[in-house]
Amino acid sequence: METPLLMDATIAPNRALSPRGLLILLAILGALNAVLAIVFVAMRAGPVVAFLGLDMAAVTIAFLVSNGRARDRERVRVSLDEIRITRRDRRGEQLVWTSPTIFTRVVFVDDELGAGEVRLRLSDRETLVAAALSRPERLAFVDALETAIRRARTGR
Repeated sequence: METPLLMDATIAPNRALSPRGLLILLAILGALNAVLAIVFVAMRAGPVVAFLGLDMAAVTIAFLVSNGRARDRERVRVSLDEIRITRRDRRGEQLVWTSPTIFTRVVFVDDELGAGEVRLRLSDRETLVAAALSRPERLAFVDALETAIRRARTGR
């Protein structure tokens, strides 16, 4: 019999734009680049058009990569027996951490940027968790995770 979960959180990064919003933005940028290309060709500055195309390609690739990474997921499950972290990205789902709940510590480490990092520690092992969250969300996540671990230690 599987032990009940004290916490089951799925963490996903925020999307820069919805797919529809991305299409609208790229259409507007494409139209603007087309108008600029016509202007530069009329001014006999044809080579500038190539750079406008490179610019459009770079913006498109950057947004496609960003939206692709927005599908990544991190799942944190806390039961009476163990903490289990799995991550799912374009390569599939993989288990990245498992440890006994009652011996695992949660550590919030402030970094130079002020965002802070959430780490799980067990003896000499540690892993970074909740990297996709903002600082306030990380602090709330730390509280929820510590509460779940405390409940596991007391057996409730």
